[in-house]
Amino acid sequence: MLPGKAGWVQSPIHAGLEAGRPQHINVEQHTPISWHLYPAPMIGCSVGHWASYGDVQPTPFCYKFRLTPGAEPIRMEQPVPRPENAIDGWNRAVGGNRNAWIPDLAEPSPHWIQLALPEPAEAASLHVSFQTREDAGVDFDVQALVDGAWQTVARVRGNEQRRRVIQFDPVRTTAVRLVIQKTVGQFGVCELRLYEG
Repeated sequence: MLPGKAGWVQSPIHAGLEAGRPQHINVEQHTPISWHLYPAPMIGCSVGHWASYGDVQPTPFCYKFRLTPGAEPIRMEQPVPRPENAIDGWNRAVGGNRNAWIPDLAEPSPHWIQLALPEPAEAASLHVSFQTREDAGVDFDVQALVDGAWQTVARVRGNEQRRRVIQFDPVRTTAVRLVIQKTVGQFGVCELRLYEG
């Protein structure tokens, strides 16, 4: 293949393939070569990268490939990354489902997700679980709705953690929101929990 051109590269796989048994292909990084992803998740395949804690972190997406004989993989209908995912009881990805709220990063910043309370209550801490440490919010604010106006009650800058417990002075509020100013990676909020103390 000529430099700067796109196309398929054929590579034999010398492995005893068995139906229902997963196969892993490890690809070393090679800077001049890029490998495109399918535009949507595919059934039966995913991409993983080595996380900082030494384990493989899967993603729901897949590099483009074809099998001979065979066809391209089948598109998988992926759950929508809705705000409700941040309060569904899951604080991490499970089985290829990110279980997260993922903002539309094509929209201008800041992005925010809100917890609305059924009645006024005291709040003094917000627990936030991001997708991974590599896919976290870096700079963000916590705001509380007080007497009809949003007040910033906490600011976090330079975050490097997957999970943050953010303490702030107690405030009586009807809603709290996490306002994201800067992100890294494939940003997502898996869980939000609001506490009195």
